[in-house]
Amino acid sequence: RVYEDGQTVVDQLDARAKKGTFRAPPVASAGMEVIVGVAAPGDEANRGVAKIFYEALENRKQTGVLGLFNSDSTADDYAMSPVTARGLGDWKAMVRSWTSAFPDSSQLPLVSQIVVNDYVISERIVHATHRGPVGRIGPTGLPVTVHAVDIMQLKDGKIARFWTWSNTLELIA
Repeated sequence: RVYEDGQTVVDQLDARAKKGTFRAPPVASAGMEVIVGVAAPGDEANRGVAKIFYEALENRKQTGVLGLFNSDSTADDYAMSPVTARGLGDWKAMVRSWTSAFPDSSQLPLVSQIVVNDYVISERIVHATHRGPVGRIGPTGLPVTVHAVDIMQLKDGKIARFWTWSNTLELIA
């Protein structure tokens, strides 16, 4: 499957868009990180951390979500924020932004999930009413279905690094 945030691309191409209100195009890297793994004893524990994360998010239990992160955890939500979230304060703001934008979201069960070493890759479909801003897209008040993919990198049972991509064009289609 291919995931692309079309609205961010539109924002990047909009000469009138104020810099800093959307994520700038990434700089091409010199190489690509390739992660290869085989089934390992920690896989189910890592899958369990992801399950706790999604259930806490689904039930709007902010403390449950925040309990999975450390003060040095980082997150990139490529649809909602032009910058990397760093630390628990940023995580709290990110969760608050998400639950404000989609107060009635329903996203379980996951479409697919792959565990590779200390990474958990989850594909999900969110059904919700769009009640708050998502990046530069204002609330529509309409029911939406948004496809997303998340990557969690775990360390010592906590989420050390989190990346999420979603197709925000589905909010305005």
